[in-house]
Amino acid sequence: LGGGVKSLILVCGPNGVGKSTACRALVEALPAAAYVDSDWCRCMHPFAWDEETIGVIRANMAALLGNYLRAERIEHVILSYGLHGPRRRILDGVLGALEAEGLAFRFRPLLLACMLAEHVARLEADGRDEARIRRAIENTRDLYAACDYPLIDTTGLTVPETVERIIQVLGTAR
Repeated sequence: LGGGVKSLILVCGPNGVGKSTACRALVEALPAAAYVDSDWCRCMHPFAWDEETIGVIRANMAALLGNYLRAERIEHVILSYGLHGPRRRILDGVLGALEAEGLAFRFRPLLLACMLAEHVARLEADGRDEARIRRAIENTRDLYAACDYPLIDTTGLTVPETVERIIQVLGTAR
């Protein structure tokens, strides 16, 4: 990276694979970075996947990402996000909104994955109940098999090792 173009780093993957954990460490490892946790863009109760909610999530994400992309001292904007359900459509809308605003950035997506046994162990360590773990495994793992983003297998990696691998894949200097 260089030449003054900011990077929008998308860290995606199945539920519970470690996206948020990796991103919280990545924002500390990169110079001039900001992190948007997509969970906060949709934290509402009651929650429903309807058009109004989708619009609110899209607007929240576009606003936060846009604010960081406009900030002079920020070079890297990190977003943790899953692409299952209507989320891909939301992400496409967010990227379109940022481009329509004339914000220049290099989109740098990558995918985190790990072996099934480790994935289940991470979900359990995160305090998720059996039904939620089953939904995460059944509804989100296979979705990413066809994803053409650079893949980082985090099986057996510590958080610092995962961050180092992300930095290597992105070719981003510290």
